[in-house]
Amino acid sequence: MMRQLRALVVSLVLLLPAVGSAQNRVQLVINADLGKDTISRHIYGHFAEHLGRGIYDGFWSKAGSGEWHLRDDVSAALRRIKIPNLRWPGGCFADYYHWQDGIGPRADRPVMVNTLWGGVTEDNSFGTHEYMELVQRLGTEAFVVGNVGSGTVQEMASWWEYLNHPGGSSLANQRAQNGHPEPFKVRFWGVGNESWGCGGAMTPEHYADAYKNFAEFLRPMGKNRAFRIATGPNSGDYNWTETGMENAGWMIDGIDLHYYTVVARRRARHESWFPLSAEYVARRGCRRPASEHLQQSRRPCAHGQHRANHQRAAVNDSHQGRADDSDADLPRL
Repeated sequence: MMRQLRALVVSLVLLLPAVGSAQNRVQLVINADLGKDTISRHIYGHFAEHLGRGIYDGFWSKAGSGEWHLRDDVSAALRRIKIPNLRWPGGCFADYYHWQDGIGPRADRPVMVNTLWGGVTEDNSFGTHEYMELVQRLGTEAFVVGNVGSGTVQEMASWWEYLNHPGGSSLANQRAQNGHPEPFKVRFWGVGNESWGCGGAMTPEHYADAYKNFAEFLRPMGKNRAFRIATGPNSGDYNWTETGMENAGWMIDGIDLHYYTVVARRRARHESWFPLSAEYVARRGCRRPASEHLQQSRRPCAHGQHRANHQRAAVNDSHQGRADDSDADLPRL
């Protein structure tokens, strides 16, 4: 509910190229209590991906005890900024991730090679239950992205059921055996990510058909209905969006829009190269009014190395795209 605010008066001083030091003062009045629309808090969503130390040694660490655990300092930092949702497992990693590898006893989980980000090995100790525990600790809402690029319709539908079925199915019983009898009630669900590129190298027509196929099986679990989010275009590719909306729009609850900015200092000038990526995810409701976006910031990275993007990655990948070093109070990784 929008708070009733008194009229806000802002005085702006404009320095004009006039004779001498004369200044013209302009007064702007904003009637903040007359607004009719409420902006969704989910516009300011956040992002966590298995990239560098964003997850392992970021959110998830062995420091101190020698056993994997969620880091209290990172959790506290994110609670302070009150993030509304946390998108996981990616990013490009989402279309490479198989959720069943990340449930059950951690010692029994298969080790995988993260070929997307540095070729490092991961033991899958951070999986569905660990992510949902992190979501609970942060007081935020889950935003899961399912695997379209290398997964199957059955795999995604099973993950949806595992997370959300109220009880009585084999997958709900498996969830209970793994420590969580109650459904997680996840709503936000991404059907693939960057499907024009790392998520499957698809044409817009191919993705629209795949989207319909996958989204059809994200069926209600009790009272929980999926807010189904289609992968949006690469920056300004309007054809991708138009094709998707024409062919699958009636099944789309939201679209994630990607925009990338690269700031480079050329090696030829003996300066290092700094990529800065910003991922804006704007989900525009097709059947229900909603407007949301997610933003990611990536720090300097060394391609092909485990140290890629490690500097404060867990916080910065979730912290509204800050690109400076003024965050001295944030936990160190």
